[in-house]
Amino acid sequence: MSTQIKKVVAGVLTANPEAKPGVIFTLPDGKQFAIALGDLPPTVVTRLAVHGLSQKIGDSYAGASEAESPLAYARGAIEETIKQLLAGDWRVAAAGGGPRATLLARALARVTGKALEDSIGVVDNLTDDAKKELRANPAIKASTAAIKLEDQAAQAEKLKKVAAAGGDATGLAGLFEHLPA
Repeated sequence: MSTQIKKVVAGVLTANPEAKPGVIFTLPDGKQFAIALGDLPPTVVTRLAVHGLSQKIGDSYAGASEAESPLAYARGAIEETIKQLLAGDWRVAAAGGGPRATLLARALARVTGKALEDSIGVVDNLTDDAKKELRANPAIKASTAAIKLEDQAAQAEKLKKVAAAGGDATGLAGLFEHLPA
Protein backbone atom coordinates (compact mmCIF):
# COMPACT_ATOMS: atom_id res chain seq x y z
CA MET A 1 0.00 0.00 0.00
CA SER A 2 1.29 3.44 -0.91
CA THR A 3 1.81 5.95 1.87
CA GLN A 4 0.96 8.85 -0.43
CA ILE A 5 -1.58 11.09 1.27
CA LYS A 6 -3.66 13.36 -0.94
CA LYS A 7 -4.02 16.90 0.39
CA VAL A 8 -6.61 19.33 -0.98
CA VAL A 9 -6.55 22.92 0.24
CA ALA A 10 -9.71 24.98 -0.18
CA GLY A 11 -10.63 28.61 0.34
CA VAL A 12 -9.43 32.00 -0.80
CA LEU A 13 -6.33 32.03 -3.04
CA THR A 14 -6.65 28.32 -3.89
CA ALA A 15 -7.96 26.43 -6.91
CA ASN A 16 -11.25 26.09 -4.96
CA PRO A 17 -11.86 29.65 -3.66
CA GLU A 18 -15.59 29.23 -3.02
CA ALA A 19 -15.17 26.35 -0.58
CA LYS A 20 -14.97 26.69 3.18
CA PRO A 21 -11.28 27.44 4.03
CA GLY A 22 -9.55 24.29 5.22
CA VAL A 23 -7.78 21.11 4.20
CA ILE A 24 -8.92 17.59 3.40
CA PHE A 25 -6.41 14.75 3.78
CA THR A 26 -7.25 11.51 1.95
CA LEU A 27 -5.33 8.37 2.87
CA PRO A 28 -4.59 5.61 0.35
CA ASP A 29 -7.39 3.50 1.88
CA GLY A 30 -9.92 6.27 1.16
CA LYS A 31 -10.26 7.49 4.76
CA GLN A 32 -10.57 11.27 4.86
CA PHE A 33 -9.75 13.80 7.53
CA ALA A 34 -11.11 17.30 7.02
CA ILE A 35 -10.43 20.37 9.07
CA ALA A 36 -11.78 23.85 8.48
CA LEU A 37 -10.31 27.02 9.91
CA GLY A 38 -13.75 28.04 11.13
CA ASP A 39 -13.84 25.00 13.42
CA LEU A 40 -10.67 25.97 15.27
CA PRO A 41 -10.27 28.33 18.23
CA PRO A 42 -9.03 31.82 17.20
CA THR A 43 -5.73 31.33 19.05
CA VAL A 44 -4.98 28.21 17.01
CA VAL A 45 -5.93 29.96 13.77
CA THR A 46 -3.55 32.79 14.67
CA ARG A 47 -0.75 30.33 15.46
CA LEU A 48 -1.38 28.52 12.17
CA ALA A 49 -1.28 31.85 10.33
CA VAL A 50 2.03 32.81 11.94
CA HIS A 51 3.46 29.37 11.14
CA GLY A 52 2.27 29.68 7.54
CA LEU A 53 3.71 33.18 7.23
CA SER A 54 7.06 31.93 8.48
CA GLN A 55 6.96 28.99 6.06
CA LYS A 56 5.86 31.12 3.08
CA ILE A 57 8.63 33.66 3.53
CA GLY A 58 11.17 30.95 4.32
CA ASP A 59 10.27 29.16 1.09
CA SER A 60 10.93 32.35 -0.87
CA TYR A 61 14.65 32.33 -0.08
CA ALA A 62 15.16 28.56 -0.03
CA GLY A 63 17.48 28.69 -3.06
CA ALA A 64 19.69 31.46 -1.66
CA SER A 65 22.68 29.20 -1.01
CA GLU A 66 22.99 28.52 -4.75
CA ALA A 67 22.88 32.21 -5.68
CA GLU A 68 25.95 34.24 -6.56
CA SER A 69 25.19 36.49 -3.60
CA PRO A 70 23.13 34.48 -1.06
CA LEU A 71 22.51 37.44 1.22
CA ALA A 72 21.30 39.66 -1.62
CA TYR A 73 19.12 36.84 -2.95
CA ALA A 74 17.54 36.23 0.47
CA ARG A 75 17.02 39.94 1.11
CA GLY A 76 15.35 40.42 -2.27
CA ALA A 77 13.18 37.33 -1.91
CA ILE A 78 11.99 38.31 1.57
CA GLU A 79 11.25 41.90 0.55
CA GLU A 80 9.38 40.82 -2.59
CA THR A 81 7.36 38.15 -0.77
CA ILE A 82 6.30 40.56 1.99
CA LYS A 83 5.39 43.18 -0.61
CA GLN A 84 3.25 40.69 -2.55
CA LEU A 85 1.53 39.32 0.55
CA LEU A 86 0.68 42.83 1.76
CA ALA A 87 -0.80 43.49 -1.70
CA GLY A 88 -2.96 40.36 -1.42
CA ASP A 89 -0.96 38.37 -3.98
CA TRP A 90 -0.21 34.79 -2.90
CA ARG A 91 2.26 33.93 -5.66
CA VAL A 92 5.86 34.28 -4.51
CA ALA A 93 8.30 36.12 -6.73
CA ALA A 94 11.98 35.45 -7.01
CA ALA A 95 14.57 37.94 -5.83
CA GLY A 96 14.80 39.25 -9.38
CA GLY A 97 11.25 40.57 -9.14
CA GLY A 98 9.49 38.14 -11.46
CA PRO A 99 7.36 35.19 -10.45
CA ARG A 100 9.29 32.32 -8.91
CA ALA A 101 9.29 29.59 -11.50
CA THR A 102 9.16 26.06 -10.19
CA LEU A 103 10.87 23.32 -12.11
CA LEU A 104 7.43 22.02 -13.09
CA ALA A 105 6.36 25.41 -14.47
CA ARG A 106 9.61 25.75 -16.40
CA ALA A 107 9.15 22.30 -17.91
CA LEU A 108 5.52 23.01 -18.80
CA ALA A 109 6.50 26.23 -20.55
CA ARG A 110 9.23 24.48 -22.48
CA VAL A 111 7.06 21.55 -23.57
CA THR A 112 4.02 23.62 -24.54
CA GLY A 113 5.83 26.65 -25.92
CA LYS A 114 3.68 28.87 -23.70
CA ALA A 115 5.03 31.84 -21.76
CA LEU A 116 6.70 31.01 -18.45
CA GLU A 117 4.41 33.38 -16.56
CA ASP A 118 1.35 31.60 -18.00
CA SER A 119 2.81 28.24 -17.03
CA ILE A 120 3.44 29.49 -13.50
CA GLY A 121 -0.21 30.52 -13.30
CA VAL A 122 -1.36 27.11 -14.48
CA VAL A 123 0.86 25.22 -12.02
CA ASP A 124 -0.14 27.54 -9.15
CA ASN A 125 -3.78 26.56 -9.69
CA LEU A 126 -3.26 22.80 -9.90
CA THR A 127 -4.09 20.47 -7.04
CA ASP A 128 -1.29 18.34 -5.60
CA ASP A 129 -2.68 15.33 -7.49
CA ALA A 130 -2.80 17.23 -10.77
CA LYS A 131 0.80 18.33 -10.27
CA LYS A 132 1.78 14.72 -9.60
CA GLU A 133 0.05 13.66 -12.83
CA LEU A 134 1.75 16.43 -14.77
CA ARG A 135 5.16 15.44 -13.39
CA ALA A 136 4.50 11.86 -14.61
CA ASN A 137 3.95 13.02 -18.20
CA PRO A 138 6.86 11.67 -20.31
CA ALA A 139 7.46 14.99 -22.10
CA ILE A 140 7.46 16.87 -18.77
CA LYS A 141 9.83 14.25 -17.27
CA ALA A 142 12.26 14.66 -20.16
CA SER A 143 12.09 18.44 -20.00
CA THR A 144 12.56 18.42 -16.22
CA ALA A 145 15.66 16.23 -16.56
CA ALA A 146 17.10 18.53 -19.24
CA ILE A 147 16.45 21.63 -17.13
CA LYS A 148 18.10 20.01 -14.09
CA LEU A 149 21.18 19.20 -16.17
CA GLU A 150 21.31 22.75 -17.53
CA ASP A 151 20.95 24.20 -14.03
CA GLN A 152 23.71 21.92 -12.72
CA ALA A 153 26.02 22.92 -15.58
CA ALA A 154 25.35 26.60 -14.90
CA GLN A 155 26.01 26.06 -11.18
CA ALA A 156 29.28 24.25 -11.99
CA GLU A 157 30.42 27.13 -14.21
CA LYS A 158 29.58 29.65 -11.51
CA LEU A 159 31.51 27.67 -8.91
CA LYS A 160 34.50 27.32 -11.25
CA LYS A 161 34.58 31.12 -11.57
CA VAL A 162 34.40 31.52 -7.81
CA ALA A 163 37.19 29.00 -7.34
CA ALA A 164 39.32 30.67 -10.02
CA ALA A 165 38.80 34.07 -8.44
CA GLY A 166 39.86 33.12 -4.95
CA GLY A 167 39.76 29.41 -4.43
CA ASP A 168 43.07 27.92 -3.35
CA ALA A 169 43.36 24.18 -3.72
CA THR A 170 46.99 23.99 -2.54
CA GLY A 171 45.99 23.50 1.10
CA LEU A 172 43.86 20.50 0.25
CA ALA A 173 46.89 18.24 -0.18
CA GLY A 174 47.44 18.48 3.58
CA LEU A 175 44.28 16.46 4.11
CA PHE A 176 46.13 13.38 2.89
CA GLU A 177 49.19 13.72 5.17
CA HIS A 178 47.62 11.80 8.04
CA LEU A 179 46.53 8.72 6.10
CA PRO A 180 48.11 5.47 7.24
CA ALA A 181 50.78 4.19 4.94
